[in-house]
Amino acid sequence: MVSEREIGPTAREVISQHGEAAAPYALHRAEELDAIGAFEAAKTWRRILAEIRRLQVMEPEGGVN
Repeated sequence: MVSEREIGPTAREVISQHGEAAAPYALHRAEELDAIGAFEAAKTWRRILAEIRRLQVMEPEGGVN
């Protein structure tokens, strides 16, 4: 399980790896995990997704470093 303090760095890493596709990637991961019954892991990915969206609104053009 990812702690609250790890959500931000994890979201930044996903943005770094996937750029504009970070939010769709995180959503897809959450949906995949739901499909196999890994509900806690899916919940974590939804928290990461929310942070990705928040970060991308803050810095839509240049990404997050």
